[in-house]
Amino acid sequence: MKAVINSYLRPKKKKKCRNIVLRGYPQRKIFCTEIIKLKPKKPNSAQRSVLKGVIGRWSRLAVHIPGEGHSIIKNSTVLVQGARVRDLPGVKMRVVRGTGADVGGVSKRITSRSRYGTRK
Repeated sequence: MKAVINSYLRPKKKKKCRNIVLRGYPQRKIFCTEIIKLKPKKPNSAQRSVLKGVIGRWSRLAVHIPGEGHSIIKNSTVLVQGARVRDLPGVKMRVVRGTGADVGGVSKRITSRSRYGTRK
């Protein structure tokens, strides 16, 4: 019985933050350093728009830009959220469309409008 009591009295371990870049926040702003096109994994072939950016000083990461077309240029600030892109290895973030001046929504979008920042 004593072993059970000791396990309750022992100080609990703190939960580690799974996403080190976001540090527990749902979204964060990122500074864009370059925009590139990446080839996806095997069965898919269409090139994906990806931006490379910086959070703070040291955190460099690749972020997927969803939807068709974008107005993001170098040195712009965008809002990102954690979302894995299945056919791009190493890309674990996604741009939130329709927030701020730098990233507009996808024009002429009819379905899934909230995902791409388009109004009716």
